[in-house]
Amino acid sequence: MRHQYALFSRLTLLPLLTLLLAACGGSSGSSDRRPNFDGNVAVVTTAASDFSSGGVDLIDMDEAPGRAYGPYHSTASDISVVAHGRDYYLIERFQTDRINKVDIHQPALFTWRYSALEAGDEASSNPYTMIFASDDKAYLLRYGSTHAWIVDPTATHEEDFHIGSLDLSHYTPDGFDVPRMSSGVIVDDRLFITLQRLGGFDADDNPRPFDPANTSYVAVFDINTDEEIDTGHGEGDLPGIPLLARNPEHITHHPDVGLLVQSIGNYGSNNLSGIDQIDTETYEASRLVEGSAELGGIAGVAVIDDTTAFLVTYGGWMNNALRSLNPVTGDVGDVVANIEAQHVTSLAVSPQQQLWVGLGLIVDNNRDDILAPGLYVIDPDTGATVRRINTSGNPIGTSFMLAPEGDNETAP
Repeated sequence: MRHQYALFSRLTLLPLLTLLLAACGGSSGSSDRRPNFDGNVAVVTTAASDFSSGGVDLIDMDEAPGRAYGPYHSTASDISVVAHGRDYYLIERFQTDRINKVDIHQPALFTWRYSALEAGDEASSNPYTMIFASDDKAYLLRYGSTHAWIVDPTATHEEDFHIGSLDLSHYTPDGFDVPRMSSGVIVDDRLFITLQRLGGFDADDNPRPFDPANTSYVAVFDINTDEEIDTGHGEGDLPGIPLLARNPEHITHHPDVGLLVQSIGNYGSNNLSGIDQIDTETYEASRLVEGSAELGGIAGVAVIDDTTAFLVTYGGWMNNALRSLNPVTGDVGDVVANIEAQHVTSLAVSPQQQLWVGLGLIVDNNRDDILAPGLYVIDPDTGATVRRINTSGNPIGTSFMLAPEGDNETAP
């Protein structure tokens, strides 16, 4: 199991009472269990610093200075979240293999809980994220499988959820089982999926399943036909886009910048880390930023516009820095908001074009600057911290939504 704080893993039938109790959330005081979410909401996945548990915090972004309600839906720490419309989807990853739909107006209840396993699966499918093509069609990336799922999030019965698949088995390295799909984005009716293609062997021919020994790829699919597109850049029989950096964790798109793919490489070899820039018309990849001994590895990227972006560097476990970045030239700037030698656990851009940076607890008794886990909201123009929001655990992912006006129900 890999617990990566990057920037950016069977549904058991339970008695009804047990299910409802497990789904309940809210902060510790009963008076805090009835938030009204009408407007901008940040949905934040959190994890305990010892990885013993995780959950969801909900933040009313229109409430100043902002506070987190939660945790809701306590579960394992290996989780992610995606918001779409009035719902968010809590994805339970490695060895849990569940997708949970939550209506923001009933934040303590699951609308449904569906498995990410199919008949014949012998190992965890490790669902990573969902990318929405429409209200009733999304792509579920399964890190532990050779096939991504095409799903209908509006399905009211589990048998109607999984409606198709994308075969990515041809990207699997020789001697290993899966291509390790890790992130995706839709641009102009095309789905771009990053494939880590991890796996190598040591001098004695022993397998090293998380070794970035192979060229990483981006596979491209037409979302109207769900057929893979031959980009003309792949090696051998691989139709996708080969990357220059390895072990991709996050892909993002800005119309004035193109596609940016952040790759961590090998945690001990910064030269395999970096940011690839992909032209969405020619499918050509070029290196925008390269990890180095001086800069560190590249552990996250967020784009505001064609002149303003930010990256997270990796200098070791719980040793990150936030730096400015020109996303066109690749010039890396100074440390932002004094975030240096800190535990950066997430990075996101809000609809209001503010940078949301998650800082986790640092487990080090020799430091005197350790703060409680929380989110820092930063003005990208000035680099100043607008506000800090405490969270129930280390904030490992943030998704944003606009909650519609409606009946807010009291959480159980």
